[in-house]
Order: sequence, then structure tokens, then C-alpha cells
Amino acid sequence: MGAGQSVGPSAEAAAFPASYEALPDNVVDMVEALCEKESTALLKPNLAAPPPFPPTLIGVKVQLDHECASAALATVRRLQRKHYETIPKSLSELDFFLSFFSHLTAIVNAQCPGAFDLEEEPEGAWKGVDAAGGPDTFTEAWSSMSESQKAAVAKLCAKESSVLKDGPHPGVPACFPRLPIGMKCFIDEAAATAALSSVPGLQYKHYTLVPNKVCAAVSSVQMMHTLARIILTARLYVCNRCRRSSSGPTSSRTSLRSTRRENNNKTLSSESSVQGPSRRISFYLSRL
Repeated sequence: MGAGQSVGPSAEAAAFPASYEALPDNVVDMVEALCEKESTALLKPNLAAPPPFPPTLIGVKVQLDHECASAALATVRRLQRKHYETIPKSLSELDFFLSFFSHLTAIVNAQCPGAFDLEEEPEGAWKGVDAAGGPDTFTEAWSSMSESQKAAVAKLCAKESSVLKDGPHPGVPACFPRLPIGMKCFIDEAAATAALSSVPGLQYKHYTLVPNKVCAAVSSVQMMHTLARIILTARLYVCNRCRRSSSGPTSSRTSLRSTRRENNNKTLSSESSVQGPSRRISFYLSRL
């Protein structure tokens, strides 16, 4: 399951209490000082932290991790009271948590960097579903491209092309940028589905590359990087600047750790038995 599909708490949310309790006492004191009744620090975000909604690629979503926010409310002393006193009088709930996590991130980065990093990324955490129901940015970009630009994208999926195995293009934003604690970043499965059904040859290219040549995360990320490069050159879309989203399950992301999955055990005969475009797309996505 992806970040947006998790049934239980996200890995980051589940680890938040233990990570917070393991912080040095002086760091805990600095964080809890933000929640004092007379403190106004949380009325503005800490600019020393990475921006919560940086520009990123078409097909990539950045959202607040609501499960992590709930974990923070249950763990950080006096944060619930500060939440009650501030919302909605001074800040919206989204802005409150964006501000809190920016301060937490700035303090942790300065005092004990990496204190909230996971030892190992959960398998498939790089993909997810936008539970907030945001727009599918791939379809929006694809519909704005000329036929010649669409042909240029399709050319990337030609049998002899190796572009989707190359490294990211330096002219586009990072797929998984540095984010504050409490934020999540993932490839939107709705955008991936739209790409598979819209770009000629992409289904076949995906099938031949995953998992035999490259892992699913790298393949999908490179496809998004390549599409962004084409649109950047055409000056139609440079990238999708992620919009604020105030709902949906989450997982924060500061880096992508690509995980190789086991080779698919389906035989060629069972693969050929999948019928119909929608079922084929579902089968391909299941291999991500």
C-alpha cells in the first residue's frame, strides 16, 4: 500500500512518540516552550525549515501528514491546549500544524539532525492516493500539450529508447524534495494510471522495465522527470506547484530510498489472460 492508502498509522506517525521521547531534554524543552500560553512563536512558521510545499514534478503530491499531526498532539506536552487556543481564532488548523512542524524541524535540524528519520522506508511508501481528491495533474498537463509534444513524449517509450533508465534531468525540480517533519510526498497513483492509459507505448515500457531493469520507484520517478522536461522545454508546464491540502492520510518524506521488489511470480500465460484496458492498467500498477 502507498502512503495515501495505509490502513493504520503511517510509519512516521507510528514512530513519532518514540522519536520525540528520545530527544535530549534540552531539545524537548525548546519544543515545549513553543506551547507556553504566552508564546506567540507558532503564529508564524520558522523560515529555517524547508518549505512545506516546494515546487515538484507533475504527478507528485505533497500533503500534511494528519496522522503525524495527531501523534504530535498526543505526545507533545501542552500542544493540545495551544491547538485549542489558536484555532480558529488566530490560525487555520493547517497553518497551525505547518507552523509547529516547521519549528520542530528547525530545532531538530540544529540540535540533533536525523532524530525523526526512519531506519528503513516501508515498501511502496513512494506511491499513494490523494485522499483529498485533488486534481490529476498529469491529465491536466497532457491535455495542454500539442500533438507534436505528445509525439515527443511517446518517443521516449519506443522499444529502442533508454531514456527512462537515465538519471533525472537537472532542469526540473526534485521528485522527492526535502520537507519538514510532518509532511508527506508521494507519486499519485491517479496520475500514474492516467499516464499509462494516455501515453502510447508506456504500458509496454513499464512492463519491460519493471522489475527486471529498474525498480518500480526509479522507473516511475524517471517517467515523471522526463515528462516534466518535455513540458519545460515546450513552456506549457514547468512543473506542478503542489497545492495545500488539508485532508487525507499521509507520510512525511525527506528522501527516497528505492527498494527492489521480488520478481513478479505471474507466468507469461497468466499475464496474457488479463483482458481489457482497465484491467491491464490495474495489473501494471499492482507491479509498482
